[in-house]
Amino acid sequence: MNCIPVDESLRGKATLLTANLIVGSPLKIVYVEPEEIRGISYFPKVAVRYRTDDAKSEVDEQWSSRSDKISASIPKHSLKEILRAHTVTMTVEDEQGKQVAMRFDMPDPTLVEQGCNVDEH
Repeated sequence: MNCIPVDESLRGKATLLTANLIVGSPLKIVYVEPEEIRGISYFPKVAVRYRTDDAKSEVDEQWSSRSDKISASIPKHSLKEILRAHTVTMTVEDEQGKQVAMRFDMPDPTLVEQGCNVDEH
């Protein structure tokens, strides 16, 4: 995660810049057509499936691929869910289409939420 701490912020409050899932091996990139078409443009996305704690259902999302193709940007709404969980399991596909499964035991999110102002509306 990258944040601007409150003492360095021009706005007087901490600001979340980015949160990334870094896998470390090339990910399968899908190009998604935007809902509103203005010319020809497609966005590189990574299909991510995750489950927090012992939830019965998984969440399927498409996160923006980073330029290095080994990581993806975590959307703020997903980050909030992930930070509040005790455990998170995630699945992505590598460039050959093989599943990469990950499991994270999450620490207390209070410092991150406050330090990056994640709960800001």
